[in-house]
Amino acid sequence: MAIKPKRKKYLNNADLLREIHISKMSYCWVLDDAYSMYDYIVFDESEITEELLELAKAERIKRINSSTLDKIRAANAFTAKKTKEHAEENNLLLSDVPIDEVVIRVITNVHIPFVEGSNDEKKVRTNFEPFKHYIVDETGELYEVARSHWKGDLEDGVFSMTHGRQTNELGKMFIKLAEEISHKPNYRNYTYLDEMMGDARIQLVKNALLFTESILYKKVKPAVQLNPFAYYTSFVNNAFRSVLNSEKNVRNIRDDLLELHGFNPSHTRQIEIEMKMLERKQNGTV
Repeated sequence: MAIKPKRKKYLNNADLLREIHISKMSYCWVLDDAYSMYDYIVFDESEITEELLELAKAERIKRINSSTLDKIRAANAFTAKKTKEHAEENNLLLSDVPIDEVVIRVITNVHIPFVEGSNDEKKVRTNFEPFKHYIVDETGELYEVARSHWKGDLEDGVFSMTHGRQTNELGKMFIKLAEEISHKPNYRNYTYLDEMMGDARIQLVKNALLFTESILYKKVKPAVQLNPFAYYTSFVNNAFRSVLNSEKNVRNIRDDLLELHGFNPSHTRQIEIEMKMLERKQNGTV
């Protein structure tokens, strides 16, 4: 029995999430780089309780230990089991972190200005979900340590959506994603494949930061948890289909004009006519 070769992964969610996070933080004011990465997401400051801080602390410990293991494995080419044994032997894994190092992301738009001249006081539409980062001291007081869409310092800074940028690595991932999907059997034989990939890349760049990590923290039970790879893949497929439909409409108009003037239409139209005639013959309608 032939063994099916394991498909090589060209993108993974962890790498995508990392580049999305770095891109978003370039649009933010941050007190210190240590506070740029969040440990938990909530939707209101009132949700930050002692129980939630314990959950966030556990997530921070898990994230830091995972990063430590990845670095050891990359440096020594260990197996996963050997990597963990090495880390435990050398006391490289954390079992606890100070509470004032735990970072909570609060999804809020209170710092986003209203649209000028808007009668219903609409907030400015941002290129990604606005947020703030907080830490909690031993007395339970909240301190803001990061703010999205903010240029300058916290006191004298201003709202801005133009000073940040998407990372080069994220752009390379988009190019690779569009290219890989273009190799699928239902796309690869079209003569306008370059146009399809170009349109897909434009859509990916336009919607790159609209992926919301907070969806995983909402109090809902989705059938499938949204992940960035699936999110971006849907944009590529939709862009490809949009170009195909547009080209099909142009082809139909051209074929109609050719038939109107007594010329043979395209080979595709001729096949469609033959298939319809065959179908009618089989149904006894001819």
